[in-house]
Amino acid sequence: KFKVAVVDFCAPDAAKRFTDSLKTTGFAVLTNHPVSNELIQGVYAEWRDLMITLNEHAATAQLPPDSAAGSASAGNLAEKYYRSQESQDGYFPMAVAETAKGASVQDLKHYFQCYFPHGKFPSEEASGGAQELWSGLIGLGRTLVSWIDEHMPPEIRATIQQKIGAGRTLSDCVSDARTMLRILHYPGYAEADAAPGAVRAAAHEDINLITVLPAGSARGLQV
Repeated sequence: KFKVAVVDFCAPDAAKRFTDSLKTTGFAVLTNHPVSNELIQGVYAEWRDLMITLNEHAATAQLPPDSAAGSASAGNLAEKYYRSQESQDGYFPMAVAETAKGASVQDLKHYFQCYFPHGKFPSEEASGGAQELWSGLIGLGRTLVSWIDEHMPPEIRATIQQKIGAGRTLSDCVSDARTMLRILHYPGYAEADAAPGAVRAAAHEDINLITVLPAGSARGLQV
């Protein structure tokens, strides 16, 4: 039976229950964690409005094939923060949303990818709440990766160290500068405009070390 564990972050056996769930399903649900739910909801509320505005601006934007070409029209936020192909930061409108491996059509979503302290960020249009959330999630992520290190089977540890160096751990590989916060939004759309078979987020695997995903504001996520 596919059962994702719900783990109390503060429980004495949290690390083992969390990593046991990763070993059997690849996922775990954390409760009672240190990241403020008030902060999460505040970022959701603020960015929901901003993402709606970005989506509206994208409809009239003259978006270049990459961030090095063209110039932003006055007041068009989609152009101002349009994603960089090189650094993979900034705003990704629906027209350039990712296509999951094995899928034939793009996902029906748009998102903003933030790297701190560098990278594109709408500092004139948004508060520092997103960076504060990123910082909290980084701290939580470091703890979770340390749990993985602690409960890793020896044969897996040996295989990983062939890639990252003898004596090193996954915790040694966590980098603030290379950790991205993606703010994701699923906007309304006309079904006639969607490619046949397109879905909000097609089945996929993440390629990063670990994904820390706050609870969504709507139902529908499947694992």
